[in-house]
Amino acid sequence: MKTKERVDVAAARKILEHDHFGLEKVKERAVGSVAKGISCLEMSVQGYTSVEIGKYMHAEAATVRMWMTSARRFLKEQPEIKSCMEEGSV
Repeated sequence: MKTKERVDVAAARKILEHDHFGLEKVKERAVGSVAKGISCLEMSVQGYTSVEIGKYMHAEAATVRMWMTSARRFLKEQPEIKSCMEEGSV
């Protein structure tokens, strides 16, 4: 059985900024669609829908959701994010 873990980007950013890690360092390691996905996740936290993000990024909503899924997987594997998740903060 596969469990779905959710990454709260806003909470992760707050924790990482507080702990002086910064989400920017994690974003520097991301490339291609993962980097786009992180940007999309940040926009979705601000309340934009996949359709709105797609219009901004000149992509279909399904593509935006694919980028965000790739970004979530990438973020979950990053040591900074993993430590936040293990502490139950994210």
